[in-house]
Amino acid sequence: QECLYRGTIVFNGDWLIYNELNEIGAKLITFGDYEELQTILVDYLENYDDRKGAFVNNRRALRGLSSQEATEQAWLNAIR
Repeated sequence: QECLYRGTIVFNGDWLIYNELNEIGAKLITFGDYEELQTILVDYLENYDDRKGAFVNNRRALRGLSSQEATEQAWLNAIR
C-alpha cells in the first residue's frame, strides 16, 4: 500500500486478494499468470506515458490508510 500511495504502478497476481485496497478503489494491474504478466508489462513499458494517468487517484484513495497522519494514529492506537 505504501508503494501505491507514492504513485508506483503495482502488478498483482489475481490469486492475491487485497479487499481493503479494492474497497477504497485503489488501482492495481491484475494478471492471471506469468504469460499474461509478460504481455501486460510489455504493453505498460511501451505505453507508459499513456497509462500512468490511470493511477493518479491512488494517493487520494489511500490517504486514510497510508498518509503520515493515518500511520501515526495507527501506531498510537496500537501502543495504547
